[in-house]
Amino acid sequence: MKYIDVFREFKSKQITLFTTRDFSQISGLSFKSSWANLGRYIKRGLIKSPKRGFYYFIDNPPSDYLIANKLYYPS
Repeated sequence: MKYIDVFREFKSKQITLFTTRDFSQISGLSFKSSWANLGRYIKRGLIKSPKRGFYYFIDNPPSDYLIANKLYYPS
């Protein structure tokens, strides 16, 4: 899947903050391929990672409260 297809799929499902596993399930790629693609997208500046294993699209950033809630469990 291309970046724009993945971005549209996440936006249609209203997912702003996701994990590598979420990316793998939605894109239909294996876990290793998903991890590699996320690394490429980070280098291009299309995705940011606030913490290892968590990602969000630059064009559709989550709220600060959602990031805090996901990163610090339980909150």
